Amino acid sequence: MPSPGDRSQSLPTDAFCYTLKALPERPVPSCLRPAPCPPPVTEIALVTAHSLENRAALPIMGAKERHPGATQFAMRYINRNVLIADDQSPPRHQLRELLRHTDCTIVGECRSTDDTLIKFETLQPDVVIIDVTLLGTVDALIAIKRMCQANPAVAVFATASSSQQGLLMEAMTMGAVDFLLKPFKAHSVHAAMERNL
Repeated sequence: MPSPGDRSQSLPTDAFCYTLKALPERPVPSCLRPAPCPPPVTEIALVTAHSLENRAALPIMGAKERHPGATQFAMRYINRNVLIADDQSPPRHQLRELLRHTDCTIVGECRSTDDTLIKFETLQPDVVIIDVTLLGTVDALIAIKRMCQANPAVAVFATASSSQQGLLMEAMTMGAVDFLLKPFKAHSVHAAMERNL
């Protein structure tokens, strides 16, 4: 005979099972449901910090698919005409190489602010990359201001070394959309272009 404290045999087995089956089925709260797996990421948008000290970039979307012979960076903007203004040949050459595998077209190169303003008017570029210390009868910062006033849609990128931060900030106040530090790095140039075009 079972003892009074032994309840494991106080109810028939079928009664216990009936009690379990009679419990209503409750829906699982949405907060407890497992999150669906995200789709595979095939493209990553390029995002960089707007900083003079840290301008690290992530891989840009679809580089190999868009340009089979290009580097790991590619641009999503197309049909951009670029005017390069720098009195030094190495920076101009470096920019040409960095933009070679993009959809940009370099329509002209300038060695003075006077030549820059003339070609800006005649060639009507979408993008101007100009050195803030470019020489000429017109100051480079004033040249940036004039170009931005003449065509508010133009994207002017100021270039300088990291020791010329003050001039870069002045260029931004004159209308430049961003800046590029010398010596140019591929990810920094592509990041700035991708951010603003």
